[in-house]
Parts: sequence; C-alpha cells; structure tokens
Amino acid sequence: LSYGTAFKAPSFNQLYYPGVDGFPGYGNPNLNPEKSKSWELGISGKYKTFNWGMNLYQTKVTDLIGGYPAQNINKAKMNGAEISFDTHLDRWQLQSNVSWLNPKNTETDKLLPRRAEQMANLALSRQFSQTTLTVELSAQGKRYDDVANTNKLGGYSVLNLHTEYRFAKNGWVRAKIDNVFDKNYEVVKHYEMPGRTFMLQIGFEKK
Repeated sequence: LSYGTAFKAPSFNQLYYPGVDGFPGYGNPNLNPEKSKSWELGISGKYKTFNWGMNLYQTKVTDLIGGYPAQNINKAKMNGAEISFDTHLDRWQLQSNVSWLNPKNTETDKLLPRRAEQMANLALSRQFSQTTLTVELSAQGKRYDDVANTNKLGGYSVLNLHTEYRFAKNGWVRAKIDNVFDKNYEVVKHYEMPGRTFMLQIGFEKK
C-alpha cells in the first residue's frame, strides 16, 4: 500500500511552442503547474514457476495539463487496475499484463485526452542454446486527442520480433523487427507512429 503527492511544472514547449504550418500554437504561457495525490494497493504471489500480481490505483490531479493548445483541466481523476502474470517453463518464458484505466475530467465527465482505457502486453521467449527468440504483442484501446472528446484515435495492436545470439562469453548480436505488419496508427493526432523498423546491434560486455 502506498500514497504520494506530486508536483509537475509545465514544460517549455507547453508554455511557448508556436504555431506551425497553419496549426495554432501549442504553447500557453498562462498554464499552472499540476498537483496530484495518488494511492496504490497491490498484492502479488508465487506458485512454483508462476508469478502473479494485481494492483489498484487512483490519482487525483488539479490543473492537469492536456489538450491542443495546452490547457489546464481543473479537476481530473484516474482510476486503474492492472493484472500481471509471468512464468518460466523449461526454456520458455512468458510475461503478460493487462491494464484498465478510467481517466476522467471530473467536471465534464469526459475522458482525458491521449489516454487509452485498455492496454495489454504479451512477451513469449524461447531459449535455443546460444540464441534467444522473443515475440512481443502490444495492444491499446481507443483514445481521444482533445479535451472535448471529438477527435477519436482508434485502438491498435503491434507485433515485434527480437532475437539475440551470443557468439562469445561476452559478445552478442541482436536483431529487432518492430511493427512487423507495418501497422499505421497514431497516439497523437497528425503524428503517425513509426512503421516497420529493423535494427541490428553487436555488443561486448566487460565482466
């Protein structure tokens, strides 16, 4: 069980970012800092090779910064719950979590901008001698880009593939393909997230 308070000053961009290419300026020099109070209750356990956890949390925010142009939302509340599960079976490893969030403007009962209500992650790994293969699936529900909830951004799911090969005790090669199916999606309106991407890394560790 935990409880905490927080203070967050507006960023330089939130205060002063100008308009670009016909879009109105994002910055608002009259912004107030955010102030919040949060509590969280969690329970976790283990049975043989299985680990699990459940968490409930709530955050109340005064003068939450959101929207475009940036503005203060007088009163906001975020209630959430998360369930996590992971296990090790021989050379297999599974990690997963599911989250539910109810982010509300308590004065208008609208959803807070750019926050999905449902989120889920799944990662499955398999060890083959010197090689590890991992499949990751990440999914999020719809969200709204604005305070008034008129600009809806659809939900999405993204598949990633990772592999690591250890060619020496302290040396490895890693390859990644993110967004395997080249999914088009946005978490902020007009800012498309990266499509299919490839990455190759070679590294050495000093032990």
